[in-house]
Amino acid sequence: MWTKRLLFLVLAAASISFASAQIISWKRIKGNGKVQTEERRIGQFDRLIVKGSMDVNIQQSTSGQALTIEAESNILPLVETVVEGGTLVIKMKPSLSISINKGVRIRITTPQLSEAELHGSGDITFAGRFRLRSLRIELSGSGDITFANATIANDLNVSLRGSGDIRGNILTGRNATLSLAGSGDIDLSLGHPQRVEAGISGSGDIKIKGQTAFAALKCSGSGDLECRNLSAQQADVRISGSGDGKLAVTEKLDINLSGSAGFVCYGKPVIGTHKVSRSSSFRMVP
Repeated sequence: MWTKRLLFLVLAAASISFASAQIISWKRIKGNGKVQTEERRIGQFDRLIVKGSMDVNIQQSTSGQALTIEAESNILPLVETVVEGGTLVIKMKPSLSISINKGVRIRITTPQLSEAELHGSGDITFAGRFRLRSLRIELSGSGDITFANATIANDLNVSLRGSGDIRGNILTGRNATLSLAGSGDIDLSLGHPQRVEAGISGSGDIKIKGQTAFAALKCSGSGDLECRNLSAQQADVRISGSGDGKLAVTEKLDINLSGSAGFVCYGKPVIGTHKVSRSSSFRMVP
């Protein structure tokens, strides 16, 4: 009995010591309000990952890559900018409790970019007019990704998991794939892609503008597919649950609605597959 009690006391003491060490190692740093600008050398990259609450502005250059950080002087050393396997990772140093007064702003210029990920409450803005072969965008968190000017990409893949928004103009030549699994919104003007695929499994909305040869729309959540301003020659629409959808179709439409789903088709296409449950609503507007 005494052996068990002694063992319990030893383990309890060890736990307290470990917790105390963790508290001590968790440093608290408050921004001093003195904003400074710092240019950093970075290796070659074509992918970007941003973690945290900083705001990142990206512009396409015709030559090399550059990175500038604007932040409070005692916050600057805490911003990590590391290139790992062709990926530029921007984040704050771990084990720190940081209180920022003036914000962290980062400006990046690069001739090429194939992927950009945002994890957290910060923002990424594509400020210039980009011309890219392909672009993959991923957002998880409450931050926003904005394309302020028209970006051109042959292939586009957009994934949103969180409450943030992705918006702007991305002129896509071939394929555009949009996936939404949170409460945020995707609002994009896509130009004239050959194929558009959009899927919702959350409560957010997807809004698309443009023209395409084929559109595949799927919704299994409560969000809306607001594609009234997307004109498709042919389309395959599948909505289950309480979501709604709108799309302009000119030639052929395959429709599958279940649950309390609703869909409005603008145009006079030929109806191929037609599966609409009693509790769903399907309407055509010439």
